[in-house]
Formats: sequence, C-alpha cells, structure tokens
Amino acid sequence: MKEFAEKGFYAGLGLAALTKDKIEELAKDFAARAKISEEQGRKLADYLHEEGKKAREGLGKTVDGMVQNAIKRMPCEKKLEALEARVAALEAALAAKKSEGKTE
Repeated sequence: MKEFAEKGFYAGLGLAALTKDKIEELAKDFAARAKISEEQGRKLADYLHEEGKKAREGLGKTVDGMVQNAIKRMPCEKKLEALEARVAALEAALAAKKSEGKTE
C-alpha cells in the first residue's frame, strides 16, 4: 500500500495541471486496471487532486519568491529607489521655496 501511495503522490505531481474531472476519470481507469474498489479509486482521485493543488500552490509561491528576489537584485530597483529619494528631496525643496515666497 505504501508503494501505491508513493506512486499516487508522484502521479499527483504530474497531474497538477489537470482538472478534477480528468483526475477522476484517470483514477477510475486505474482502479479498473488495478482491480481496486470504487471507493479506493475515489480516494485516489481525491488524493491526487489535493496533491496537485498543493503542488500548484507551492510552485506558485516558489516562482513568486524567485521573481521578487530577482527584481530586488536588478539595478533598476536601486535606481528607482534613488529617483524616489531625489523626487522627495525636490518636493521638499519646492515646498520650502513656496513657503518662503508666501512669507515675503
């Protein structure tokens, strides 16, 4: 049974992009070929669906993290921060000039 579960897990990773209906169809076919009960086939389909969902979510988080790290290392991020600081300084200087003009 452990070997069966391991195969199901790896199949679930491979089926990460499939819909629940397609997974159920494949699980029924597998159940018929492996001569397991319909209930075991249904459990397999549910398991594969959940593992596929977890794999998609994990992959999404990994990719998001990698993209964010790459953006932070890019020179444009540092240039953007420097430009934002310059704009803030210029806005402050402009505001100071405007307040000097009003007091005169």
